[in-house]
Amino acid sequence: MDFVNPIDILKSSLNRLRLKLDTNRSKSRAACTHAGAQSVTFSFTNKCPYTVWPGTLTAAGRPQLSSTGFTLATGASFSLSALQHGLARTQCSTSGKFVCATADCASGVIECNGAGAIPPASLAEFTLRGDGGKDFYDISLVDGFNIPISITPQGGSGCQSTSCAANVNAVCDPSLAVRGADGNVIACKSACAAFNQPQYCCTGAYSTPETCPPTQYSMTFKQKCPQAYSYAYDDRSSTFTCPVAIDRASFSLSAPATWSGRFWARTQCSTSGKFVCATADCASGVIQCNGAGAIPPASLAEFTLRGDGGKDFYDISLVDGFNIPISITPQGGSGCKSTSCAANVNAVCDPKLAVRGADGTVIACKSACAAFNQPQYCCTGAYSKPETCPPTQYSRTFKQQCPQAYSYAYDDKSSTFTCPRGSGCQSTSCAANVNAVCDPSLAVRGADGTVIACKSACVAFNQPQYCCTGPNNTPETCPPTQYSMTFKQQCPQAYSYAYDDKSSTFTCPSGGNYLITFCP
Repeated sequence: MDFVNPIDILKSSLNRLRLKLDTNRSKSRAACTHAGAQSVTFSFTNKCPYTVWPGTLTAAGRPQLSSTGFTLATGASFSLSALQHGLARTQCSTSGKFVCATADCASGVIECNGAGAIPPASLAEFTLRGDGGKDFYDISLVDGFNIPISITPQGGSGCQSTSCAANVNAVCDPSLAVRGADGNVIACKSACAAFNQPQYCCTGAYSTPETCPPTQYSMTFKQKCPQAYSYAYDDRSSTFTCPVAIDRASFSLSAPATWSGRFWARTQCSTSGKFVCATADCASGVIQCNGAGAIPPASLAEFTLRGDGGKDFYDISLVDGFNIPISITPQGGSGCKSTSCAANVNAVCDPKLAVRGADGTVIACKSACAAFNQPQYCCTGAYSKPETCPPTQYSRTFKQQCPQAYSYAYDDKSSTFTCPRGSGCQSTSCAANVNAVCDPSLAVRGADGTVIACKSACVAFNQPQYCCTGPNNTPETCPPTQYSMTFKQQCPQAYSYAYDDKSSTFTCPSGGNYLITFCP
């Protein structure tokens, strides 16, 4: 099996197994856990009847999240932490160069940056979707012991926990002991590390299970922690598996407290050869978007954390068009609204905005700005103010479908959500399938001809009146259009066009978390 450093495991976006360090049972000094600054956790749930590939884009000058793209199967949810910290190192010093007395990874900083633990170290090891599609996991003392550790599978049934709860340091042979400055045993080496002999390392003439049996030293480890690997060939009783049917249950994405950016979901992606998607592709060629944004049309969930007044601002935006329904639900607060675009805008997409798949169906709906590239749709040039860029027929379609969403550039009044500091957060959603009402001119169709996304009128027509550009670059000159109103009707909480701001941007006191659902 492929052995992985537990420090790196704790950072893994795909790891559904909770790693719990039972330091409270140890008589040695407790492990230093360096959590760093507060973070906000984004959780993603895919309720679509198909796999989506969410992507993330961070605003300029802000730190990137730990994942810029990932796969989310039907019915799956996903959590991913960007706040990197070690849980298995002990007696760490943060004055000057970061260094730990046990299990140090020698990076000089809290983040291990891909480096493994220096033995002795209690390890939690995983191989996900290994032989037979099963997850393999174990606790290993092959590299020695520093603190008790356990693994508890989450979200499944029939999968066994495994633990090394005993303080092996208390019975460590003196020839294996690592002592701290006060003379106490703070870790226990493996016999291989201590003596570097083939019979202890299972090398040379001892390189098979038959020629490398347990030794007095590994048997001490095994007596204290029967479920843990005690030496290299200790396989039969210490490897645990979970069937493939138990999939990852959560995928959260932790962001710095001042993060600003957006999320979206790609659809109809091909994983054979270069990674490419029919809608909302970020053109990176791989699942990770690596800082690239979605190619319109794309339903967007947008956030500014700790913005004006220290509040979080969030909205659903159809300014770049629509591909699938989407919602935002604040977590951990009370009194703040959700926002949603639950309608299938593709179903009412104007033919001029429609993006069609290979089968001719509408798979996305462009914005009028993208479709016509005219100032009145893009809110540019003479339409560059709210006063000169009112909604158009196209943005009105978006707004009718998703009243909470931004439908065009100056759709400010109904789509921005706020919460006073100290109170909870309001959910926002675009739960409708806008593709189902996408105007044919906005529709993006998949291979089977069905509408898989709905362009904004801006993307579809690229006209100032749809893009809120030129003479239409103000809220007053760029009102909702028939297209953005369709979006707004389907998803009243979402942005339907550029100036659809006031009812579609939500705020929360900083520190809350958010659930983003595709096809709510």
